[in-house]
Amino acid sequence: MPGLNDKVFLPISIFVLNIVLAIFKFVLVSSVGACFIIYSRYGGEYANSVRWIRSSGYLEMFVSLKSTRGRKNIPSSVRWALVVALFATLAASFLDKGIAVFVTPGTSSIRSDPVVVVSEQAAPFSYPSIFLGWNFFVPSGDSVLNTMKTVLASSSVTLNPDSKKAYKPVTSGYSVTCEDFGVQLEGEAARNSSGCATVSFLSEALGKQFIRTERSPNRGSIFVPLPNQEVNLLNNPLEVKFEFKSIGVCSIVENYRPVADILEGFSSFPTTTTTKCFHKTSYITAIAMTTTRFIIGDDRYNALGNKYFLKESEDELILAMGETTKTITMPSSPGQPQNQTAAVGLWVEYRLAKSNIEIFACEYGGDDERVECIYSTARTLHFTQPPNDAIAKLGIQYYDPSNHTSSYISLETFTGVAKDEELKTWKAAPASLERMKNDTIAVADYMADLGYNYFADFTTHQGKIFIQYDIEDLKSGLEVPFWVLIVAGIILVISFLLWQITNVLVGSPHNSSLYSIIRARLASTSNTSLPRILRFRFEPLMLEDVKLLPDQVEHPPSKAEVDA
Repeated sequence: MPGLNDKVFLPISIFVLNIVLAIFKFVLVSSVGACFIIYSRYGGEYANSVRWIRSSGYLEMFVSLKSTRGRKNIPSSVRWALVVALFATLAASFLDKGIAVFVTPGTSSIRSDPVVVVSEQAAPFSYPSIFLGWNFFVPSGDSVLNTMKTVLASSSVTLNPDSKKAYKPVTSGYSVTCEDFGVQLEGEAARNSSGCATVSFLSEALGKQFIRTERSPNRGSIFVPLPNQEVNLLNNPLEVKFEFKSIGVCSIVENYRPVADILEGFSSFPTTTTTKCFHKTSYITAIAMTTTRFIIGDDRYNALGNKYFLKESEDELILAMGETTKTITMPSSPGQPQNQTAAVGLWVEYRLAKSNIEIFACEYGGDDERVECIYSTARTLHFTQPPNDAIAKLGIQYYDPSNHTSSYISLETFTGVAKDEELKTWKAAPASLERMKNDTIAVADYMADLGYNYFADFTTHQGKIFIQYDIEDLKSGLEVPFWVLIVAGIILVISFLLWQITNVLVGSPHNSSLYSIIRARLASTSNTSLPRILRFRFEPLMLEDVKLLPDQVEHPPSKAEVDA
């Protein structure tokens, strides 16, 4: 049973809703009339007049109420009855409009059999593991995960989707088999690790000349001296590689698109990239990585924690790198004494937490008044999952010895950004480390949930994507809060019962109009059967040739006549 504030889907159109509301209004107005039938039975000599005046409409009720002012011979209860008649009829007439305010358009879905959709994709020769056109911007206010779900259900994948159907990629759950990693950088002596996998990063940048210092079992620092100050070690996309013992390797590469001529600020906004590897031993690895890059100018280092990252997101890595960058002294201005410059090189701070790794690296080349930095957080899930028979029947080989990396999906957060053309600086709100971590975790978990149900085949240049979807037939309708349905239903039932019971128990003449009463009296005095519709004339006042009033009507004496 839905909660009171939950919305209930009604498979009806606006036209049907208007008919239902019209019936609701009719029953409600009739129940107000039933109340005045009871009043006319027990309310005294003025009661029937009040009931007839009410049936004549709002203007008649208002004029009649106004005419009672100063008339002491009319009881105050009659005035109050007219007030109640006016406002009760108004409320009954407009209550349906109040209900309509809570009604909103909605859709419901009926699940049908899953279907495998195969779509052709183009991959560049230079990078055969990435499909063209698979870079997507995350709309402002939306989450990276929601954008990813939208992408996988879009026309770029499902080709010509039926607009009356919803496509949701099948998720199957997974069982994690490895989440205890150790850091083993390429080029250094093998380290003893009790974990089931090792992770390496910045292999091209680190080379063989680096100094690694372990701060704790899962926290460390790296320094790479630069013999040639013109070398830019962070110029290449960041690659993070995971090697699983006796199983294989899976890596992910940053979707790096540098912004030219940037002196300070973000050079690459937070971008989440995800991929998946199928291993020969039926294991699957899903990886998601979120990376951002920025350049620190010469105004600068003590602002690292709050200029580029939210203050509430400051943590050990940010603080450690902030202390490092403070020690750098830039070259002196022309005509000024030469300053002492700190060691030129690449500084790296990293932290490992089970299957999550954070990397924060900054590089200073010595001849430039800038420090280039990169922050990245990655999550890896190594797991098993039941195979997808529907895709396997198509002859798909998930494991390819030459290339077992599935399709990359790149999602870029691009919000709150403006470019200062004079300073050649991208101005953006500070990045939130917490959001970057949460987005990375959510995307990696979802990629693992997809498992065998999402596969990219790169065996040819004209690659293909295979996705199994749960298909839902969409039905348009209306949504109403559950509490509105309950209240409207109670009012409708009570009003209907009051209307019907009153007509049965009180009956004629108290539920009849003045016309019906006169017609019935004429029929009884003439002993004839009269039609329902009779001829009527005003001068003289006649109904079917019968005078309703004599020519001279005696009125009771007025107060002035009595006083005389």
